[in-house]
Amino acid sequence: MLECPNPNSVRIATCPGALAYPFLGVLARQREAEPETQPRLIETGITDQIEGLAAGRYDIGLSLEPPMDAPVASVPMWRDEVAVALPKNHPLLAQEDIALDEIARHPLVLWCPRRCESLSAQVNTLLHVARRPLNVTQWAVSFDTLAMMVASGFGLALAAKSRIVDFQKAGILMRPLAGAPHYLTTYLLHPVVAHSDVGERFVERARTLSLDA
Repeated sequence: MLECPNPNSVRIATCPGALAYPFLGVLARQREAEPETQPRLIETGITDQIEGLAAGRYDIGLSLEPPMDAPVASVPMWRDEVAVALPKNHPLLAQEDIALDEIARHPLVLWCPRRCESLSAQVNTLLHVARRPLNVTQWAVSFDTLAMMVASGFGLALAAKSRIVDFQKAGILMRPLAGAPHYLTTYLLHPVVAHSDVGERFVERARTLSLDA
């Protein structure tokens, strides 16, 4: 049986890697307008997120890819440049920027394709440009895990630039990718026909802070 939406909560499903600091501005605007409404964050994969939005289990979604052939709409909210995370004293730190082909020559910490579907697919697409077998030493299911593995010397990783910079005190360093920048875009997903009034109002406020605003 479908759970009736709580009129005093907004159910926000997030894919791994999609929740970032810019979302604080969206939540702050929501709290200012409706302080009685409580956000409920649920981490889930993109497939469950789209199914849950269509079925009314979630009001809002945050994803690193727009929905395809689904009764769900999307709004591009923010984007972050893809960069390289390296441990201290790594020889590639001597370079100002690093080519994908050079990254693929080294041991790598990659995102788990089962738990981090969208993030894994986008990073792997970049690395496959190098056209060489990848030496994957560890699979990460969160940025905390990835940062710990990189700092411990298990390998290099590709991740959002802002997250790498935030974790520099944890023992990882950042270098940009060589060539044209690549970006991870976060999309706010919502049902085409809103299941709750609070969800519909949340989307309208978020639109004013989106990339299209």
